[in-house]
Amino acid sequence: FANRSENFAATSPRLDFFSNPIPPITGRTKEYGLGSTFFGGKLDLKLARFETSQLYASHNGGANIANFETTLYNALVLAGRASEWNTFGLNGQPTNAPYQVPSGQGTTKDGIAKGTTLEIYFQPAQNWNFYASVDQLKQTASNFNREATAFLNARAPYYKKYFDQGLRVNGTTDAISSSDLLKTNFANSVLSRYGSEIASEGTSNRGVAPYSAKLVGRYGFSEGSLKGLSIGTNLRWESGKVVGYGTATKNLSIGGVENYPVIVSDPSSREYRTDPVFAGGAFASYSRRIFSNRIRWKVQFNAQDLFSKVGLRVIAANGDGSPVWAMSPSRAYELSNSFEF
Repeated sequence: FANRSENFAATSPRLDFFSNPIPPITGRTKEYGLGSTFFGGKLDLKLARFETSQLYASHNGGANIANFETTLYNALVLAGRASEWNTFGLNGQPTNAPYQVPSGQGTTKDGIAKGTTLEIYFQPAQNWNFYASVDQLKQTASNFNREATAFLNARAPYYKKYFDQGLRVNGTTDAISSSDLLKTNFANSVLSRYGSEIASEGTSNRGVAPYSAKLVGRYGFSEGSLKGLSIGTNLRWESGKVVGYGTATKNLSIGGVENYPVIVSDPSSREYRTDPVFAGGAFASYSRRIFSNRIRWKVQFNAQDLFSKVGLRVIAANGDGSPVWAMSPSRAYELSNSFEF
């Protein structure tokens, strides 16, 4: 079997820094594999390979660009050089008016997931069945903040002119002034944030287990004194999840600044993982007809997360390996009673 599909999400309109519309979130999926049944349909196997991509997913970024545009405009006004000001207006064309953030302005990123899955269904007897699967998955993200990158590249020659002149936030070029250089302000307010927003470029998504497996089993008694009783279990295993990476210094040349150092994730230096996870639960149910077969009565007991650890668990790691903690799901027990008329 094989299939290809495309999809999109009808989100609210989004604009980039030039007021151009951002395409909707789109996705593409490719899947192919082989399946076969044995023993008169009692054993069913399926092996599949898939690849799913997502383009223009919303990314919470922006790099503080709008604030720096205001800082630069005010510096030129204070210097008596307001006539030199220009930027991009809400129509996407050059303008001498102060910069305005387009309504619905956003930034995006792309993602791709590739994996292989093996599914097994086995029914050795009429009242006894199993379902199992083994999965391999890798998810990565890329093209972080492409909208901010395009704007900074377009504004680089304009910014650089004032950086090279030594213009300061207060509109002077006085070397003994305590006011920050525009270049310093840009580096601290824009590039440092931009660097953190693209820090995960090309890395595997955190919190995703590269390998996982699950097993669901059920046995139902169809005769004797236990007729109507069913028991079962669901088990899940996950390999250690990537929760962080070591860091490295990357030199950015963007927005009129050359070789500005930022800290980014570096998978080649070190990878932080959690311990493997083994979890699962069990259930037991009893069903029978009552009141001359007019009503079906069913009572069921579910126990969730019987085998997993409780309390604090590591969900992320900082660049130095220090953990970020959260509470694990607590064990849950549920008893339900139902009547079907």
